[in-house]
Amino acid sequence: MRHPGVSAAHHVDRKSLRKITGRTADFHELAQDCVCFANGAGGELLVGLEDGEAHPPPAQRVDRALLDQIRKRVAELTVNVEVLPEIRLDGVKIGKHVWDDQVLSPIELIDTVWTEVPDFRESYELPAGMFRTTVPAFDQEVVRELLVNALVHRRYTQRGDIFLNLHPDRLEIVNPGRLPRSRARRAAGVRRLGATS
Repeated sequence: MRHPGVSAAHHVDRKSLRKITGRTADFHELAQDCVCFANGAGGELLVGLEDGEAHPPPAQRVDRALLDQIRKRVAELTVNVEVLPEIRLDGVKIGKHVWDDQVLSPIELIDTVWTEVPDFRESYELPAGMFRTTVPAFDQEVVRELLVNALVHRRYTQRGDIFLNLHPDRLEIVNPGRLPRSRARRAAGVRRLGATS
């Protein structure tokens, strides 16, 4: 049985949530499946579905901390296998954090975003001669500067939220509103100049 929205060429496997929670948690089996997908054509591992079921049990709840635990345990048990766990509700990805800039000061808000988004604390180990060196996935100073710019340069005369969109290969920060006309013209000129050269 295929998961809705998954093509026939896309490999899908299902695991019960009981396989990775509680006293009987077996991350070794999960890691083995991830290695098989990584060595093959890739795929999707749907955790939380019982055998033969198309949807998780209605009362099933997933602790968000489990996503970090899956990411860390699979990384510890494998070499060069990256797992991108996410929570889905009816096939829609859910990974939303909300912070209120009316309650927190700008400094508190930036610190809170940095500490509460687990992706910002990820790192990679790279070979460095006989040893390995740890390289952070996101540079804290760069992320903080981007967040400061997003807060300072947003248009407060227009309603809307600032969005941090985390993708496997990039971070996008989206502000409400547009650039002032003079800046928009300059930015358009730079883009045009870059496209023709």
